[in-house]
Amino acid sequence: MLHETIPALPPIVATLFELEFSEFNFYLTGSRFFGGATISSDWDFITENNNKIENYLISIGFKENINLNYLDPMTEKVYTKYFCGCENNHASECLKIDIQICNDIFTKIKIRDILKNNFTDGIPGDKYDKSRIWGLVYNLILKNY
Repeated sequence: MLHETIPALPPIVATLFELEFSEFNFYLTGSRFFGGATISSDWDFITENNNKIENYLISIGFKENINLNYLDPMTEKVYTKYFCGCENNHASECLKIDIQICNDIFTKIKIRDILKNNFTDGIPGDKYDKSRIWGLVYNLILKNY
C-alpha cells in the first residue's frame, strides 16, 4: 500500500494519496469542493456502489458508518476513517474522511456540479437545508424539468 511506503506523511494525507492512486474513482464533494472549508473540515468523497470498492476501503482502515442519515436516495452507505483517535466519541474537531457509496454516481456528480455552478459561495444552510437542496435538484433532474 502506498501509505506504508511514505511514512513521513501525516496519516490523513497518506490516505488521501492512497485514494487518489487507487484503481477506483473517488470524487470530492462537501465543503472542500463547494467552498467554505476550514483547516479542520472533514473530507467528503462520492464513489460508485461496488463491492470491490467497499472491500478496498475496509482494507485501508475505513469502517461503515451506520450513524449517518442522508436524505439522499442515491447514497447507499457511508464509510468513514477517523484520524485523531476519536472513533468512539465522534468529536467535532476530529479529522475524518467520509466516502459516500452511491447507487447512481453519474446523477450524483451531475447534481454536485449543478449546485457548484449555482452556489459559488457554497450551499447555504445547515446539513438539513443542504440535504433538502440536494433533494430538490435530484427531483428536478429525475422529472426532467
